[in-house]
Amino acid sequence: MKSIHTFKKWKKCTKRPVDIETKIIKLKLFMATKNVTDENFEIEVLKSSKPTLVDFWAEWCGPCKQVGPILEEISNEMENQVVIAKHNIDDHPNQPTKYGVRGIPTMLLFKSGELVATKVGATTKSNIVSWIKENI
Repeated sequence: MKSIHTFKKWKKCTKRPVDIETKIIKLKLFMATKNVTDENFEIEVLKSSKPTLVDFWAEWCGPCKQVGPILEEISNEMENQVVIAKHNIDDHPNQPTKYGVRGIPTMLLFKSGELVATKVGATTKSNIVSWIKENI
């Protein structure tokens, strides 16, 4: 009897087919930050027409996970002023090495292809916004 009950619960949960591609597309519409890699760093960051903040992060980094949602908010609120990009240091280690990133989260702000400011460590939204405004 228990296996029939379990099957009914499972069947109830799986009535609608899940289109994973549609869910990914919808999720990307709400994600305002850009993902940058070693391969597209020059185009997305150095040749960007807007100032670009690059957040160097890793999946295992607790403070990085705290800063992530803050940067999403800032990206939505300041979309006309700055591009917010995320660079996973584990998947793409060349750019962090090139720019001397030794701890994460590290945020580098680029303007006209040049590094103009650096901020290391997790901090508040107001602190990040002030830092961006001072340097753009």
